[in-house]
Amino acid sequence: MAGKKTILSVTAAVSVLCLLFAALPFTASAAEQTINATEVTLYALSDTDAAALSIPDEYPQAFTFAVEGASDVAVSSWYLDCSGATVRPRIDTRYWYTDGWIYTEPHEEKTLYRVTHDPRFGTFGATVTADGRSYYVTVNVVNYASVYADRTVRDYLDANITDGMTTREKLEVIGRFIGDREYDWQYYTFEEMVVHGGGDCWASTEGIITMAKLLGMDAWERNGNRSATAGSNHKNAMVYDGETYYMVEAGYNMDVPRACTVTERTSLFSFRYNSTYGGYEAYQYDGKTMPAKLAVPDTFEGEPVVSVGKLFVSNTDVQEVVLPGTVKRIDSDSFKNCTSLTSLVIPSSVTEIADTAVDGVPSVTVYGSSGTAAETYANAKDNVTFYDLSAVLRGDVDGDGNVTIQDATQLQRYLAEMQQLDIPALAAADMNGDGRVNVRDVTALQRSRVATPNPRN
Repeated sequence: MAGKKTILSVTAAVSVLCLLFAALPFTASAAEQTINATEVTLYALSDTDAAALSIPDEYPQAFTFAVEGASDVAVSSWYLDCSGATVRPRIDTRYWYTDGWIYTEPHEEKTLYRVTHDPRFGTFGATVTADGRSYYVTVNVVNYASVYADRTVRDYLDANITDGMTTREKLEVIGRFIGDREYDWQYYTFEEMVVHGGGDCWASTEGIITMAKLLGMDAWERNGNRSATAGSNHKNAMVYDGETYYMVEAGYNMDVPRACTVTERTSLFSFRYNSTYGGYEAYQYDGKTMPAKLAVPDTFEGEPVVSVGKLFVSNTDVQEVVLPGTVKRIDSDSFKNCTSLTSLVIPSSVTEIADTAVDGVPSVTVYGSSGTAAETYANAKDNVTFYDLSAVLRGDVDGDGNVTIQDATQLQRYLAEMQQLDIPALAAADMNGDGRVNVRDVTALQRSRVATPNPRN
């Protein structure tokens, strides 16, 4: 019986192994198959770009899959053109009609004015089958116009930029590249400008930003439509090299070579002269991002900042705006649609506030002095609350009703950027009343009756 049990056990084990091998999808031919690629990159051009460029032979426009050991190979994909084992970018044909409609098929009853043939760019999946076995492959379809533009720009910078150049000299090199291309409203991207030899101010601005970033600088768009002689949608560029801000303009002059100007900026605020009030008007902020607290300077080029212009800021990020004691007028819509604005400091120097200046602001507290234009304006608006800073005790930084050494300590901590002060506290800290809080105020506070409670008495 022991011998029979052993035979039966061996027989059972062999049966189990046979069943396991039978379940595996294995054939001798499948084990020998090898596909020639699982990821390929193809290049294509739109018909518009193809009129200006041709794709060199070293940039493949089609690829044929092969599987070693297999005779019947085919590729399929929803997003690519496939024929047998060969894959190509899919071209979408679109019919443009004068009534604004675009179709993938012609409509004889409509008036056709344009037909375009554009490849589908991106990364797509495809399936290669070979003698019943399937392989999943990836096909990248790249716009050769982008490759050409990038290579052209990098070659230009390599040939014209040296390590010893100043930032201004580097930006002037960038400006020459832009200026050597025609102004052409049909093209509004930098890639189109490089490919077709022209573009509008948007293309110029994108080019300046792209090239500045390639040189390790920070750069961003600036709203240029409020500059003298500029169009309503004009843009130019701001560039920062870590030390200095520059405004770079290469926009709407249509003669080649177009002039490109590089202007060193002493402020991120844009100013223009206001002859009515004898000083400068702040009309725009040109920083890369809008700070939560926006403090307008009191001088520009040695002259006072006397007004805030129309549509000065319209941004949902700004929460607090502080105007200096030199401003006399706030123009219409100066803070239009600043939906996050909650605090606005208006000095007693302001005598004119346009009726629509904090329109579109849900609720804002205006900080000012009683009997001034700030209070009059606030009282006339349902969405504005007035806070009288003239009632603040000078020197009472901590707001406890006394002027003590603790107030001087808090002011020192504020100047050392170790703590924040709210608007009433800053008003109390301005000991000399010049609209600024600095070490002079610390000295004045220390010299005052810092140890005497209730200094009003």
